[in-house]
Amino acid sequence: MGALIVLSDLLLSLNSRIKWCLLLVLLLTGCAPGLQEERAERYFWPPDPEYAKVEFIDFYVAKEDVAMSGPTLLDEFLGQALPQPLFAYPYGVATNQAGKVFVSDTRNKVVVVFDFALGAVSYLQSEDGGRYNFPLPMGVAAQPGGKIFVVEAKNHQVLVFSSAGKYETSFGADDLTKPTGLAYCEKSQRLFVVDTGQHRVVVFDKDYRKTSTIGERGAQPGQFNYPLDAAVGPSGNLFVLDTLNAKVQVFSPAGEFLHQFGERGTAAGSFALPKSITVSAQGHVYVTDSVSHKFMIFDQYGQLLLAVGGHSRSTSGRFSPGGFYSPIGITADLSGAIFVVDAMNRGVHKFQYLTPEYLAAHPILPGQSHFPLQMSGVDQ
Repeated sequence: MGALIVLSDLLLSLNSRIKWCLLLVLLLTGCAPGLQEERAERYFWPPDPEYAKVEFIDFYVAKEDVAMSGPTLLDEFLGQALPQPLFAYPYGVATNQAGKVFVSDTRNKVVVVFDFALGAVSYLQSEDGGRYNFPLPMGVAAQPGGKIFVVEAKNHQVLVFSSAGKYETSFGADDLTKPTGLAYCEKSQRLFVVDTGQHRVVVFDKDYRKTSTIGERGAQPGQFNYPLDAAVGPSGNLFVLDTLNAKVQVFSPAGEFLHQFGERGTAAGSFALPKSITVSAQGHVYVTDSVSHKFMIFDQYGQLLLAVGGHSRSTSGRFSPGGFYSPIGITADLSGAIFVVDAMNRGVHKFQYLTPEYLAAHPILPGQSHFPLQMSGVDQ
């Protein structure tokens, strides 16, 4: 029994091929029936189940991690159909709230599509149905069940794709200098594009026409210093990640400055190099910090609620729960699922905010809660 507990811990961090091989051995030795029971370990932040707020769910580095059906155990054991890495340098992430997650890859020059409803992996496509090759894809946003928007930084524009994932049009080339991030507001059907090169946010209407701008270079409220990302909250307020000023600035739907939070430093709630922001349906503000290898959770007024993560470097597709190596993109869906892009580890982590609905379906049982350990600067 103790050996199975050790193996279950290993399975959480080993790469896909080794996972399959270990499972095959367990099946052949008749130990598999007990494996499910022994793999009941779950990783929470904070680790005390009475106060737990976030749970680690899974990580995705290959198609087999998403697919509902993949290579057979025998195929993997014989070395056939080996899992191939999906990413070279993933950057942005978005969800369409309908079971699809979109991840940009700046080195592979593609946007990868996870379809969890079908257990499939695909790519955003050109008009002829081939894989769309971007010069430099960065930020991603999506309408709920509708169009997908991708920031193309090299040609300083935003590309629009249909709900089926095919290219339709582009806009902003005459209005943007070096865009990096963007946010979509469902209520107003507006797009807020972060133009890092001009230290501002450019607002486009539903017909992709520029209507206004927010901000200029500076350190005062309403001014930015190389902003990288933005998000729209449930009330329609705009949250702008002002990266080199190391803070988040909040604006009304009309673009009026409301308040700000954050500072540069190492104290709780401060930023070293924040890279991406999202606001969940539950009203939580999530911010990734690539230098401190974590994401932080704030309320909408800037009160720090929780920090998740730690430095964990991998060169072989192995992950530690909650371990990051330069996280960038982050998004959350309506159910509270959180997807975090782990750029240098070339994968995507999934977490879950513990909503009452989720806990009712997945109660925390005695003995399930384990402390997520990360080892700084070494392979796991």
